[in-house]
Amino acid sequence: MVELRTVQALMVQPAFAASVVGPAYDALLPEERRRLADANPDSFFNVVRSAADHPGEDEEELLQRNVRALRRLVDTGRYRARAPGLFLYRLVSPSHRQTAVIGDLPVRQVLEGGVRAHEHTRVLKEAELARHLAHLGMHSSPVGLGYRAHADIDELVLRLTQATADLDFVTSDGLVQQVWAITDPDDVGGLQAAFASVASTYIIDGHHRVAAASRIDGGGSFLAALIPDHELRLLAYHRMVAGPLPEDLSRRLGRLGSHYRVVANPEGPQRRRTAGPPAFEGGGSVPLLAFDLYAAGRWYALLRQGPRDDRLAAAVADEELLGPLFDIVDPRRDPRLAYVAGQREPDEIAALAQAEGGAALLLPAPSVADVFEQVDRGQTLPPKSTWFEPKLRSGIFVVWR
Repeated sequence: MVELRTVQALMVQPAFAASVVGPAYDALLPEERRRLADANPDSFFNVVRSAADHPGEDEEELLQRNVRALRRLVDTGRYRARAPGLFLYRLVSPSHRQTAVIGDLPVRQVLEGGVRAHEHTRVLKEAELARHLAHLGMHSSPVGLGYRAHADIDELVLRLTQATADLDFVTSDGLVQQVWAITDPDDVGGLQAAFASVASTYIIDGHHRVAAASRIDGGGSFLAALIPDHELRLLAYHRMVAGPLPEDLSRRLGRLGSHYRVVANPEGPQRRRTAGPPAFEGGGSVPLLAFDLYAAGRWYALLRQGPRDDRLAAAVADEELLGPLFDIVDPRRDPRLAYVAGQREPDEIAALAQAEGGAALLLPAPSVADVFEQVDRGQTLPPKSTWFEPKLRSGIFVVWR
């Protein structure tokens, strides 16, 4: 069962929401986050600064700056306290809409099975987030959890969102966001009872945040956003490898083995792939997985053919491609490995790789059903296996711990 708890949160005031809440943190590069934070004192990026955004700065001073930025937002009336309850949080993009139920979940539910993790975490990132949480003493970024849709929950959410939203704004990236505060005891109890009959939820976004919360207080809780599977959309999470590249990369491509067909693809990927491999001429069996590699100014298609493999593309890439091609044997710790959000276009990703003298490996997106099935089978995926879109935003809620 899912033990959904009420939460007492500060919520951003409507007049300031569009200024405080920005684009998704992970969707931006460090220099993009720095630019937005520097240009706007109200930006929540000033609260969630990380060492990656400010290399070379003293971490203690960085954390103190985060504390001062948060205190300024609270003290100047950007937030106000809401009565204990639950929230409904809707995100609407031009092509998709999803509505999450926001509440607290106990960390122990990860061990009990109510919350199922499917990815390894990166050790340094987990430790960094734990230090940030301990220093600021608050949660501001809901962990995204998917669940198999439940008719009672759908009906309650539909009814409750007929009311006027308490918060309705558009961020600079064009995403419409709405929030309803649910405080009526009957409505809160109805949602809690319905979720109690949901066997498990699946972490879609926020493995590192859950791991960090468990480091700070294993008996505590974390802010969660629960989204039904029919409203989830997953994109790929691409791999970036910092240069210099191996001098014999061409030879390594030729030695990937009989499962792979390497095809020079001068045009590059024609569009962002959200599911399934592209078509290539030249015969051979239909590829079961298709990866796109950009390295040394050239695009290649890496087509993995039979036998059938039930692993997700992220696991195949980390286990069969990163090691043989780039000598990355531990994706959790190797500093050369970085990740790029699945909504960025291939040409932009190629430019980023070229600027670093490195390579980019583009993955096909998994399906929600495949992710749930992998977790149910007890499989653990590599870090950054899924990109959830549209991403939940930081700074709408502030929950003191």
